[in-house]
Amino acid sequence: MKAKHIPSRTVNSLNNRTNPTSILTYIIYIITFVLILNLCMTWNRFLVGTHINGINCSFCTVDQAAKKLQKEKFKEVNFTFITSTGETKTYQPSREEIKLFDLSLSNLEELEKTLKEQQNDNYYKRDFQITDDYYVNIDALKEYLSCIPEVQEKNQVMPQNAFLRITETNEVEIVKEVVGNYLDLNLATSLATEALENGDGGYDFSKHTAVYPEILSTDEELIQNKKEIEKLLKTVIEYRLGDGTVLRIDANTSKDWLKLDEETGQLFLSNYEVSKFVDKLYDMVEKTSDHIVFHATGIGDIIVPITDEVRTVQPDEIVQVKLNREITLREIIELIQTGLMYQLTPTYCDEHSENFMKSYIELDFARQKIWVYKYGVCIQEAKCVTGDVRKGRETPDGIYFLVSKSLDVILTDNATYWSHVDYWMKIIASRGIGFHDASWRDEAEFVPTTYLTDGSHGCINMLPKDAQELYQNIDSSMPVILYNSNECVRFIEPHAFSILYI
Repeated sequence: MKAKHIPSRTVNSLNNRTNPTSILTYIIYIITFVLILNLCMTWNRFLVGTHINGINCSFCTVDQAAKKLQKEKFKEVNFTFITSTGETKTYQPSREEIKLFDLSLSNLEELEKTLKEQQNDNYYKRDFQITDDYYVNIDALKEYLSCIPEVQEKNQVMPQNAFLRITETNEVEIVKEVVGNYLDLNLATSLATEALENGDGGYDFSKHTAVYPEILSTDEELIQNKKEIEKLLKTVIEYRLGDGTVLRIDANTSKDWLKLDEETGQLFLSNYEVSKFVDKLYDMVEKTSDHIVFHATGIGDIIVPITDEVRTVQPDEIVQVKLNREITLREIIELIQTGLMYQLTPTYCDEHSENFMKSYIELDFARQKIWVYKYGVCIQEAKCVTGDVRKGRETPDGIYFLVSKSLDVILTDNATYWSHVDYWMKIIASRGIGFHDASWRDEAEFVPTTYLTDGSHGCINMLPKDAQELYQNIDSSMPVILYNSNECVRFIEPHAFSILYI
């Protein structure tokens, strides 16, 4: 076999490649290059694998790490609000809007300190934690928040406690509470700024905007108050005045006496409003005291006028009775809360008025009878003959009082008659009319028809024994009620007569 010739230059070259010294030189070159490259890449940079606050900052300078931390922290920014309907709604600023907030790490010194720590002392340490502290452009953030509907006042609802109110049909209802969503713009800006400065990706305002009222519709005290007011509105109080007018207090009146306590949502009875009603009642009593409702024996209630003449004889407070405001106020406040119905007569202001009509003398022309009552008890009943109707000498009706009384008197008009009487009791001074004995009449004449054709000159004739008894019982404090049951106005039941609301 023929041998192949190899050039000497090639042989030398192969020998050089396999030279151990040459290989070592190559290795040194490579290591040196890597070290130089690593030194260049890590000069004032964080080492590979470095994580700051959980974010990979390998080979980043301090500025680059700060931007990376900001970018990663604020990839998304969310702001959550409560709407006027009570629902939650979240807003996300766009990247462009976030840029306007100028978010940037403000504690670069701490980041620089971390880099030096790694390079000098903790070469092998790769995980670091620094304080999240960011700068925020507050004006830009406030401008953004001001454009959110839930921060605008026109879309906000103030919280409202549950409360009681009276409907148009006089029903009591609980008005349900309202959850508010009020949020002040300055407060919202402050809270959002603090959150972003701490590295939080937004803020949930619902815990500030969901403003719950203090009093709910399920409040036990509110429910109890509702029951009490319903009871109050069921109460009916009727005051029967002197002329037969009935003044009625029911829900139509008492609902105006109720006022709302803003703090508790409850309704309460205003004593001031009741006192204004009592003042009106006082005026009504004065206006209607020209007549009184009188309970006639054996007949029932009738209306009897108070004459002007008697006012010149008796003090005004006796005839024109006045309402006792203090007692009436207490009476109404106490009774109005019972839920019951009352028919009352006014309470008058002095002792005589309190006893007015409890002791009195009653005379009915139609029946020609006299009754004497002391403290509600009939102590005398007598027949009489009054003024002659045919001759136009009728005894006038009305309410009178004793003017004077005398024994052993001559009654005369100085022209047509002279009559001696043992007992004389004058009640109408201007006309000389009064009670007296009439010994000249037979007892058979004391019947209900005598006065129509053969009556007196106007006085009230009595049998001597009856006149004597009356003389002993009558005094100036006793009203004398004269009426004709065939002609007087009867007092009808309150509901059918005259009911006033004031």
